[in-house]
Amino acid sequence: MVIRDHKITMLILLLAMLLNIFLFLNINKIEKKCLIYKEELLQKDIDLIQLKQYEFIMQTNIQNSNIYLNVENVIIDTVGNEIFVRDLFQKDFDYIFVCRFSERCCKDCVLNAFSQLKKYSSFIMIDKVLFLGLYNTTKDFNWAKSNLDINNLQVYNSYEFDIPAEKLSYPYYFVLDSKLRILDVFFPDKNTPDITKKYLIMINEKYFNKHD
Repeated sequence: MVIRDHKITMLILLLAMLLNIFLFLNINKIEKKCLIYKEELLQKDIDLIQLKQYEFIMQTNIQNSNIYLNVENVIIDTVGNEIFVRDLFQKDFDYIFVCRFSERCCKDCVLNAFSQLKKYSSFIMIDKVLFLGLYNTTKDFNWAKSNLDINNLQVYNSYEFDIPAEKLSYPYYFVLDSKLRILDVFFPDKNTPDITKKYLIMINEKYFNKHD
């Protein structure tokens, strides 16, 4: 009787062990499937974000490119002196890369626009970039310049441009030619840094031909 009870106990333990193994293997399979599903959802989210960004790029580029600035447009230095934009162009070059920002932009957005330029400075030399602010007073502009850590770069304040991009309250990039024509407007997005990198590479190859 004791031997029989022992066999029954062993059988129960064996069945319990097999059940645990079965559950363990199936739980692992379920967890792997869940992980794959989450990754697929994440990739779909990334693809959707990139698609929306491409659509936004196309729309803003069409709306803002090939618009001419007024020849009387001026920029303002840190002490309030006004300089004609047309006077920035030297004899040996026809294009200037511009990073536009304003007091209406969130600070994180502006910092992202700056950091992207620093990160990919092998394509666009940051000391050659023209940083154009849009601040109501020279005092506000100088305060922002110090807080944004761009004191040693080519930074000026300016008045509002008559283009749709100015109404969006986001920093943006564009190329300005010697005829004061705005070209290839682009809004950098911190969620899609690869798109920003591709844009800077293309701008370099198209206008500045600067390689690593």
